[in-house]
Amino acid sequence: MHAGTEHSEDYRRLFEENPQPLLVCDAAAHVVMEANEATLRMFGATREGLVGQSVTSFVDADDRAAFEEKMGTSTLEDQDWGPWRFNTPDRSFDAVCQRRSVEFAGRQALIVHIQDVTLRVSHERALGQSEQRYAAAVKGANDGIWDWDLVSDTVYYSARFGELLGYEEGNLGDSPKDWFSKVHPDDIEHLRLEIDLHLRQVTPRLKVEYRMQHRSGGYVWMLTRGVAHFEDGHAVRMAGSQTDISDRKAGEERALQGTFYDRLTGLANRLLFLDRLGFLIRRAEKNSDYGFAILFIDLDRFKLLNESYGHALGDALLADVGKRLSRVIGTGDTLARLGGDEFGVILDGVTDPGACLYQAQMLLDAFSEPFIVGGDAAHLTASIGIALNDGRYGRSDDLLRDADTAMYRAKKKGRARYEVFDEQMHHEAVAFMRVEADLKRALYASEFELFYQPIIDLSDGSIAGSEALVRWNHPERGLVMPGEFIPIAEESGLIVPLGEWIMFEACRQCRHWLDQGLEPGTVSVNLSAHQLKSGRVQELVEGALSQAGLDGKRVQIELTESAVMEDPEGAIQVFRDIERLGVRFGVDDFGTGYSSLAYLKSFRFGALKIDRSFIQDITTDAENAALVAAVIGLSHSFRAKCVGEGVETAEQLSYLRLLRCDLAQGYLFSRPVPAAGFEETLRSGVQGWHQLLF
Repeated sequence: MHAGTEHSEDYRRLFEENPQPLLVCDAAAHVVMEANEATLRMFGATREGLVGQSVTSFVDADDRAAFEEKMGTSTLEDQDWGPWRFNTPDRSFDAVCQRRSVEFAGRQALIVHIQDVTLRVSHERALGQSEQRYAAAVKGANDGIWDWDLVSDTVYYSARFGELLGYEEGNLGDSPKDWFSKVHPDDIEHLRLEIDLHLRQVTPRLKVEYRMQHRSGGYVWMLTRGVAHFEDGHAVRMAGSQTDISDRKAGEERALQGTFYDRLTGLANRLLFLDRLGFLIRRAEKNSDYGFAILFIDLDRFKLLNESYGHALGDALLADVGKRLSRVIGTGDTLARLGGDEFGVILDGVTDPGACLYQAQMLLDAFSEPFIVGGDAAHLTASIGIALNDGRYGRSDDLLRDADTAMYRAKKKGRARYEVFDEQMHHEAVAFMRVEADLKRALYASEFELFYQPIIDLSDGSIAGSEALVRWNHPERGLVMPGEFIPIAEESGLIVPLGEWIMFEACRQCRHWLDQGLEPGTVSVNLSAHQLKSGRVQELVEGALSQAGLDGKRVQIELTESAVMEDPEGAIQVFRDIERLGVRFGVDDFGTGYSSLAYLKSFRFGALKIDRSFIQDITTDAENAALVAAVIGLSHSFRAKCVGEGVETAEQLSYLRLLRCDLAQGYLFSRPVPAAGFEETLRSGVQGWHQLLF
């Protein structure tokens, strides 16, 4: 490019209109002397802004020194060099350059052609990264490569293939025998079958998992994948990879263990037990001669031990129970922990009921020796229910349910024993479910009613209070007594909502009598063991008193002696809580349980109610009379009232007065009556029983 010639305008026009970015710079300082429109667009600059700037200043700092060196190399005339990273105020791009020496405005200059190759560089960079990733993946993969020439029956094994089995490169051989001889005997048939299916084109590819023997002697799990190459319909070659999947298999085994086995005892869990049971039921359906049975085991009073020693020691005790039971279970039988303190046994192939009873007795005998818990000897027993498959079971849950029913029968008969499920239990279970369903309906239909039995002060014949007793006005059966439905309500848990209704209704009724100007004394409300365990007693009592606007001194909570001793510490805490409300506490059916005097003192109870079984024979049985006298004395020593329950004769009443009993209730005075009847008694004043007292 020669300035000042007659063709200078033509050259300038060619320079300016060239679609390729061109610029002219000083040969020594590389300062831009001129740039065409294409360059200005590429750099996003004006001519005034670009001219006078060093070309090198636009090059990325990391490339600048190399770019300077290339600009000064005369051997690169008309050659591409780069790419370089250019940075402008508006954008960055990759470009390759060509340079040629020219004379411009009387000075030595370079004309530089700049070609944008950003897209190409981006593609090359992506390809390079992809290749790097692939190379890294191949290098880091846990795969061994194999290539089997089926014509010559030789196999190429990569170095990694041998490493997976503990062999150095070249020490594995080149025969299929070097492969198959190391496959686990239990897996070789499966591997050969999968290979054969693929070579016969039954399967599109080979994929199989199996075990191979490591050089150290143990076995590792392998996953082999491969594809065969066919010519004229015949397989001539097959190649693929082999991956060590031992860690994955171990994880699957742990997951399987967690899914189907109990973590605490290591025994099968409920899920595996039911699955096994379902399999045996289907087997029995196909073979009428096949038989089996299940035993449902529940530990007796385990909850009390668990809460006494703490849950950690309780768990250790359950683990010990599992070990003991395992020792007396046959090899082909299944022992499982079904949950909590419940265990199950499947006796496989048993058709003789006598064999079931023998096994049940062996399980009970396993509890004959005490367990060591926290350094103490703990005596534990179990109740067992037995259900034999008689061909009528189609579901695992049904068989387990019947064994559970038999187990509850064993508990009712005194625990530490076994019972066999029979048709009578089935009828009772069906009746139970019907009553349970009716109870649920009755709660919503308001079919319950409270009756009140007066409690008489034996010093003056006045009504000291009453006991609230629930009755069920059944739409079909009429009035149902509590003995028929309370046990079912307790077993089903419905006693909790029923007990809440009783508490609110008794408080409401007491408030009503007070508003009528009557003196009802104290209303006694029975509390069930289930309610005690619910943890909501204080909330319940406080809510009932608040809603009725009733003073807590008007209510006495009664709990049976046996219920108290199920959880004495919990009972003590509950009654200390409700004491703050002014509510008193009475022990019902005293003498039928096994109370500790230390616990009784802690309760600070307001009344002891002597069970009616002792009152009935008080005039004819000297031992009963002595026991009643002792209870009355005990009650007075605790500054509590003593109540005689079930008083039916004048002789019983006289004897109780002679022993200085404080209060009494029973048919001699009044049967339980509806609220309206008790209200009439309160209004009538002096009653007929005064003649008995005075």
